[in-house]
Amino acid sequence: IEQLAVPFYQHLDSKRNEYTSLIKSASVVMGPTGIGKSEMLRVFGEACGCPLIRINTADVVPASWKGTHISDVFYEAISDGSTIEELEYAVVVFHEFDKIVHRNQLLLGNGGVDIDVDMMRDIMRLFETNHSLHIEPTIAHFGSESYDLPIDNLLIVFDGAFYGMDKIVKKRLSVDTHLGNSSAMKKCADKINWMSLVANEDLIAWGYSPELVGRIGNVVAMNPLSVDVIYEIITTAENSVVKMHVDYCAQKNVELHFEDEALHYIAEEAFKSELGVRNVKTLMAKGLKNFYYDFPQATSSEKVAMTVTKDYLMRNIKGQSALAMFFQE
Repeated sequence: IEQLAVPFYQHLDSKRNEYTSLIKSASVVMGPTGIGKSEMLRVFGEACGCPLIRINTADVVPASWKGTHISDVFYEAISDGSTIEELEYAVVVFHEFDKIVHRNQLLLGNGGVDIDVDMMRDIMRLFETNHSLHIEPTIAHFGSESYDLPIDNLLIVFDGAFYGMDKIVKKRLSVDTHLGNSSAMKKCADKINWMSLVANEDLIAWGYSPELVGRIGNVVAMNPLSVDVIYEIITTAENSVVKMHVDYCAQKNVELHFEDEALHYIAEEAFKSELGVRNVKTLMAKGLKNFYYDFPQATSSEKVAMTVTKDYLMRNIKGQSALAMFFQE
């Protein structure tokens, strides 16, 4: 949050005072899935009062390639009610930016593929000064008006999980050579967020062109969510999975309760999976599968109260057999 506050404030200031900021820079946000990258950027965009243009790099292709282009995403934003004046100060987020390069091709020594290079060239055009992005109507809006969007005031942000980037950083720093292979050293290395040490040469080793890397001025490495934070999210968020299950059961006249230990267990398992909050829904589905299969029948006049315990979730999530449960008892 601290690292993103500066470019977002500079962007907001330029929007408020209607000038082009020459000092704000693009940022790349790294971190494992399920830790809130998209949510954080959404909140920052709302704080700036700017449209948030979310471009999934897996869904777009370069200009002249057949498919959805960057300009098509902007046109859809116009179709949804945004004006060119509003889009001039938009926050443009390239989601899953780590997947824009085919690293398997690079590892084989093929130097990448044409679509990677062309896509990076398209993105670099958004950094040109005194340049406008020509936005043609999509096929769904054929015959509609076209637009020219000035790009000097856009704020560009890239995000991605970047699984495997830690290995590139360790190789550059010769970590295995310097730290050794002792168990104590390995435990020490496991506590380091290696993405916080990413340098330009690591991004180039990942597969990005030096020209594109030179336009990224801010590398933000997010830490995995702790067990306590995951627990707080699933117990207090308005759209938490726990609340969804409780509300669903209430519609069937069943009062569903969760023991605190049960929710802590879910948070711990989500943390261990390294998938963060994103894995909570899957864990809850596994834990409550048998509960819904044998769903209690309630009448309209009398409610049924059910309490989910840690042991119940553990048995279902771990997939223990009835025989194993018998011997444990």
